[in-house]
Amino acid sequence: RKIAEMEPAIIENRLAWARAALDVESFPFPMAAEALESVKEADRQRVDYQFGATMLALKRKDYPQAEIHLTEAAKLEPQNELVQLNLATIRLRSRDRKAVETAQTKLESLLSHPTYKLIALRSLAGFLLESKKLDQAQVFSTELQALPRAEFADKLLHLTILFESKNAELPAYL
Repeated sequence: RKIAEMEPAIIENRLAWARAALDVESFPFPMAAEALESVKEADRQRVDYQFGATMLALKRKDYPQAEIHLTEAAKLEPQNELVQLNLATIRLRSRDRKAVETAQTKLESLLSHPTYKLIALRSLAGFLLESKKLDQAQVFSTELQALPRAEFADKLLHLTILFESKNAELPAYL
């Protein structure tokens, strides 16, 4: 905060203040909100600002607001695949079936991108589990397990899918 006050024209300092506040604060994250609100309106038309605002919205579980910020980021940089990945992941929660289908298609298209494959697989497997499309969830989860960067949480996701589907592979996986 002090650095942001000492160098008020440097937006990166305000965004760093917001990120730091999100890491240490509790709900409703007042310092992070203050840091983001202190950014001049003209400086809000940047992807890094929109990501900061998205992170605050996600921490507050305000998914519609997160989608608004990611949509704005996508308008600012339509070719930015990280923005597209995050926007698609958020849109999986939409009540609009068409938006969900478009998001799923976008995530599936990112499976060929080595940088985003893991996150796309994780998002798809989790979404399909929540949607009770367990056969499809298992396909993505199995592929996720084969990646070297798969985490323990990914193994738990796979285990949950196997359990929910009453899959015969469950005992062997344990």
